[in-house]
Amino acid sequence: MHVAAFFSHHRPWLHRTGLIALGLGALLVLFLALTVDPSGAVILTMLVITLLYACQGTHAGLTSVVTVALLLPFAVVPLDLGLKPTFLNVAVALVYLQWLVHLGRHDSLLSLPPYTSGLVLLFGLLVLAASFWGLNFERPTPFAWRKVWEYLLNLGLFPVALTVLRAPQIRRLVATVAVTGILGALAGLFLYMVPIDLAQKVLAQLELFDYPAGQTALRYINDDPRGTMRAIGLAVDPNLLGATCVLSASLILPFMMSGRYPGLRIGAGLALLILAACIYLTYSRNALVALMAVGAFMALVRYRVLLPLGAAGVLLLLLLPQTQAYVERLVAGLQGQDLATQMRLAEYRNALALIRTYPWTGIGFFGTPSLDFQSGVSMIYLAVAAYMGLPALGLFLVILGQPIMRFLSVPWRHHELEPYALGLAGAVIVFGMTGLFDHFYMNLLYPHMSALFWVLLGACTACLRLMASPATPDPATGVAAPGPDHERSERRNCMRHGQSESVRVKSGGVE
Repeated sequence: MHVAAFFSHHRPWLHRTGLIALGLGALLVLFLALTVDPSGAVILTMLVITLLYACQGTHAGLTSVVTVALLLPFAVVPLDLGLKPTFLNVAVALVYLQWLVHLGRHDSLLSLPPYTSGLVLLFGLLVLAASFWGLNFERPTPFAWRKVWEYLLNLGLFPVALTVLRAPQIRRLVATVAVTGILGALAGLFLYMVPIDLAQKVLAQLELFDYPAGQTALRYINDDPRGTMRAIGLAVDPNLLGATCVLSASLILPFMMSGRYPGLRIGAGLALLILAACIYLTYSRNALVALMAVGAFMALVRYRVLLPLGAAGVLLLLLLPQTQAYVERLVAGLQGQDLATQMRLAEYRNALALIRTYPWTGIGFFGTPSLDFQSGVSMIYLAVAAYMGLPALGLFLVILGQPIMRFLSVPWRHHELEPYALGLAGAVIVFGMTGLFDHFYMNLLYPHMSALFWVLLGACTACLRLMASPATPDPATGVAAPGPDHERSERRNCMRHGQSESVRVKSGGVE
């Protein structure tokens, strides 16, 4: 749906609502520009543009969600109406509003795969059940309940992605994650390279949107201001920035290696250098291991040349004098000698004790049964088991592993969507690897990470469904559209019978 169609006379209520929203947004931007902060006006203007783009359709709304999640994940709308919505809340709400309208006009739910969608729905029910079970241990605050509902809404983006994403939308979504990830990495490099005073001033401009400001906004190894500073960009946390950079790198890497897009190879290579530099400066060992894992995955399934390239990169990391401090920190982490790793090991022991005590139900998301236990653990698998029980962990592993198993069985080689499928499968590998040493995809305090998780998981599943089926139903018409193999076959038949290649194949036959 185009903007012109959105504001057409066929939808007068949308026309009036859109004009009112635009007017209020313009007044708000003007008010902030004149009375509060010009930088706030610039950011809000960018938000209005992003949300207007989201109004073009549910698939555009998903693109807006990942844009906000990667660029301004924690930004809050600077209006206190009793409950401050975040930019991400607004984007997700627009997605559901348009999806409900879409479902009212089409039978898109019929196209959902019952097995995959049923697993995700069951996992959502287990999240809700664990939340109510947690009431036995602690009375949650309204903020805690809000975070639970945000996670459930983000989880619901998985079936949304399955019902609306087709080949053009998947291309657009992948391009958006790649470009916004590069922009986030550039912001991280800029704030790291400039003098500390200037970095603090830049971050202070975001205080209007509830971002941390001043010295507290900057991050250092072991939280020691006398030590090495870590790149944070606009992600607040260096580990979050590192993980999102690896996600973008996994989607860009196939385009650098594929000969199908020669014009993109140089640009993709430069983008990967920017992302790799930002990952290095976050000093996130988790992100570095995930980057190596996704490179090894793509080397094993498609591009063998990545093996010597990866080996050369590892040698440079080990031998360059400038990287020795990084290598020492990596080795200390592997040996469990540094403070951060020791804290993680203590969290693992605590989580295992919780799982042994509550193996079937977990303890929920709000508190702990006694002072002997602590909530929170820096591993998503232990976190799921501790919060929701071992059955939920088994279900989560099936959901996470299913796209990879399907990727290995689908004929994706030489398909027009091959680099997109390979990149999205790499993103699933990133989810699995970063989950080994962190828990932000299941941490309710990071809703943008759960949104990225479920949207990209849904996009990967949708892409593989398109590649597995020669004909897929169009979400706007409900009619099966011919796949690329079917179209090539029809063109060969037309040429064999002397017909023009301009013949178009439709569901009812050849026209």
